[in-house]
Amino acid sequence: MDSTLDFPKVYNEFYVTIQSDKSPLNYPNNSSADFSNILQNPVDLRDGDYLVGLSEIFYYSQGRISAANLPPHVVVVNEENSAANPKTFFRPGNKSDNVIQTFKTVRNFLRYQRQDALITNWFAALSNHLEESQLGADVRVEVSSYYALLSGRHTIIELIDKDNYYYLELPPELAKVLGFDSTTTFVANTKFTSENVQDEDEFEKLPPDYIASFALVHVLKQDLEIEEPDEMEHEALTISIALAFLNGKVKVTFVMVDEDSIKVFIEEEGHFAFVLPDPVCKAFGIPAGKVFRDKKSVIRLPPILEQQSAAASASASASEGHATRQTNRVDWNFDRVFVHTDIMEPMCYGGDLEPLLRIVPKPITPMDTGERHLIFHPVYYFPVKKQIFTSVSIKLLNEDGETLPTVLTHPSTVTLHIKRQF
Repeated sequence: MDSTLDFPKVYNEFYVTIQSDKSPLNYPNNSSADFSNILQNPVDLRDGDYLVGLSEIFYYSQGRISAANLPPHVVVVNEENSAANPKTFFRPGNKSDNVIQTFKTVRNFLRYQRQDALITNWFAALSNHLEESQLGADVRVEVSSYYALLSGRHTIIELIDKDNYYYLELPPELAKVLGFDSTTTFVANTKFTSENVQDEDEFEKLPPDYIASFALVHVLKQDLEIEEPDEMEHEALTISIALAFLNGKVKVTFVMVDEDSIKVFIEEEGHFAFVLPDPVCKAFGIPAGKVFRDKKSVIRLPPILEQQSAAASASASASEGHATRQTNRVDWNFDRVFVHTDIMEPMCYGGDLEPLLRIVPKPITPMDTGERHLIFHPVYYFPVKKQIFTSVSIKLLNEDGETLPTVLTHPSTVTLHIKRQF
């Protein structure tokens, strides 16, 4: 039987369009300037000589934008702000807006060291030991068995917990000996009967001094309240979050190391995680509900917007002879956009070899909305790598080879034209 992949027919020319907000499951860290898409079907370009060119691009390259068009996550989340209602980061009365949720997994263990060579004797001793070694009158683990004529001896486990405070976990090797799947989680006050019989062969593999360990697990939840930041900026918000951890006596360091990034250090012992509220996630340009569980992590911040005061804006407009209007500005110190793709063979650029598909000018006008839609004619083509493609990646870089700052609410779209060279 032929096990080769059945690739779809490849035409002499075709288009591929990718967008920065697609394929979120495969590429959760996509940004508007560095993104990848999974292709619906693999494309086999190993036979023949193919060329690729940039046919069309949508991207957001802002100079100045109006306050009305400002992405909501950058400065002010509360849309109910008005002259009568001063600007606040968190919506008044919405309790979930400023609450950090923390989760700490605590384990208590009941252990029994192997003293018997036969599984039947060991199991009886284990049952007696657990009966005598409970956490209290309201929390105990009961282990028993029954014998089925056609299959053999099965195990019954029940965690009795009056307050439903714990659940029970077994190490994989112990679960297998007792006849359970290694991924079984034993919730409280439910009898679990093993699907498989007790495994004497697996029992013989255990070391003579093996310690059977029953983990009684509980997840401690704690809500930390973030105080309203003094100013509508990343640094002030970061300080408010750091103080929330400090006041809650939670060992998490949350510090803004520069204008582009925040470093997070979890110093709590054991399994610990936390989730920031949605408005904070929006402000920091991270997915809502992101779970922080790594001991060290970095948050890459979206561009910092400088919000002019109404008085300053009015003064500037009057001096220029324009109508009064409040603006927000991003200083992006570059004049050209370098479009790279991973499917092309590197080309010579100066003294380097780079997968440079096109250099795009970035004009800026005082009232620039920032949106770019460019259709290229003629299209410049470059050799495609001879391989099977299951995905396509695009990067938008500045003159220094750095990924462009992006406004995450505006996805980028790129259309590539791929054709066979005859």
